[in-house]
Amino acid sequence: MADIKITGLPALAATPDDADILEIVDDVAGTPTSKKITVANLKAAAPQGDVTAAANITDEALAVGDGGAKGIKVLALGAANLKLFVNAAGNANEYASGFKIGTFTRDTAVATGTQAITGLGFKPSHVIFLVSTSNTAQVSIGFDSGSLAYCVQNKQGVAADTWGIDTTYSILLFQTDVKYYAGKLTALGSDGFTVSWVKEGDKTGTATISYMAFR
Repeated sequence: MADIKITGLPALAATPDDADILEIVDDVAGTPTSKKITVANLKAAAPQGDVTAAANITDEALAVGDGGAKGIKVLALGAANLKLFVNAAGNANEYASGFKIGTFTRDTAVATGTQAITGLGFKPSHVIFLVSTSNTAQVSIGFDSGSLAYCVQNKQGVAADTWGIDTTYSILLFQTDVKYYAGKLTALGSDGFTVSWVKEGDKTGTATISYMAFR
């Protein structure tokens, strides 16, 4: 029987079955020996193993690498306009907006202390504050990460038509140069944040604090 080159064999048009046989050369660097191997054994030896067939991935899902299964993992899409996050436990993905807008008040006559704000539904990473005291020029705009805080504030009570920048507090309200109320984040929790307030002098007035929290 004449030798037949592999290139002379008919092509397999269908997808190979796991039981189909291929030729393989074993011990190439030593004593090369031609042997047979099944498609199933070849797939098992591949670094990625079996991957999800493209036909099983719809246009309503995300395909990501799955290190544990050595293949493709399909994630269902969330609702419109949501972002993909890792959950609080750090063991699964979830979809959420990642933002929360809200408001609260603080009586600036109250002594130095803390104020907990909850109801965000997530642990914030950064918060923007827009603050004013009713019927006064006391205005403050600040940014806070829980470790860094910055704000710009109206210092009308110190000198007419002046503004200042502070790198210690994210909220700073001047009634006069010796009467002011300052705040910054000292804790970021699973459902909100804590503001630590510092009162100087006999400060008065109720501050309205609007915030935007970012996950």
